[in-house]
Amino acid sequence: LNNISSSEMIWKMSAKYIPPEYAGKKNIIISIGRLNEQKGFDLAIRASRILNSWGVDFDWYIIGEGEIREQLTTMIEGFGLEQKVHLLGLRKNPYPYIRYADLFVQPSRYEGKSIVLDEAKILYKPIIATDYDTVYDSLRDGNNGTICSFDEDDLANSICDLLNNPEKKNSYSENLSRELNNKTTAGD
Repeated sequence: LNNISSSEMIWKMSAKYIPPEYAGKKNIIISIGRLNEQKGFDLAIRASRILNSWGVDFDWYIIGEGEIREQLTTMIEGFGLEQKVHLLGLRKNPYPYIRYADLFVQPSRYEGKSIVLDEAKILYKPIIATDYDTVYDSLRDGNNGTICSFDEDDLANSICDLLNNPEKKNSYSENLSRELNNKTTAGD
């Protein structure tokens, strides 16, 4: 985050295009990561089932590939979420997907230092992440993101809360902007 050229590069790359998948959509959620057990995309799909049952209008896009893609596809189909949860595979430039989404969600079981979380922060994206141990190194719950438990109901509630609360979303984005700009200024 302290590398200004990296932030500039991410902003520049994020402006290359608007993802065509987003056309005509609202309440766009993005997640990025390897399709494996660690990343918790099964939790994302279960939370999507809840959101869908509540009548929430949303589209959740997941960028990544991995060994549980077939299992996730089966879950999506089993819950009838083919029009709501989209496994996009890999993308050379994921930054426009983050920039033009409404929320960034990281439903991980555990992480080390999350680079993609830092990238979402650079783009001032409102973030929801599960409460894995190292998330507290990146987010301050209620200030620059929401940290929820690794529970489908809590995740669905957290998503609904942010989608229905534009003031909170804007506050997260503004706090991320201030936080990152202060780090840049301090590094000069």
